[in-house]
Amino acid sequence: MTDAPAPDDGSCPPLLARALATGIPVAVAAAVAQERLLVPVVRAPEGALPVDDADACGTGDAMASVTFVAADGRQALLAFTSMTALLAWDPEARPLPQAGRAVAASAIGGGLDALVIDIASPHRVALQGADLRVAAG
Repeated sequence: MTDAPAPDDGSCPPLLARALATGIPVAVAAAVAQERLLVPVVRAPEGALPVDDADACGTGDAMASVTFVAADGRQALLAFTSMTALLAWDPEARPLPQAGRAVAASAIGGGLDALVIDIASPHRVALQGADLRVAAG
């Protein structure tokens, strides 16, 4: 018999909180590989998605995950450690809980340059290069 995972209350996982407190990207990457992140899903602008993908659920809303494009053209996937951090960035965003390892792998697989965690907070961190690969496992 295996223990069921603890219910997710939307707070920052403790291991990830400790890693963020260090400010060391490789420590954050190692914690991301073991914890969950919240990927923001937001209403897509009109016409931003192909017609086939725009309303797969029939809700009338086209929803999409968020990428950030820096002034120099680098692109990053956004993710958050907690509901508080996500809602501080965009109160309209919906959380999609995902294993951090899968989120990092998705950024790599999508050809993105980085994974930006908690973009609207003082402890934001951008995982890129080797750190992003560590996060992806």
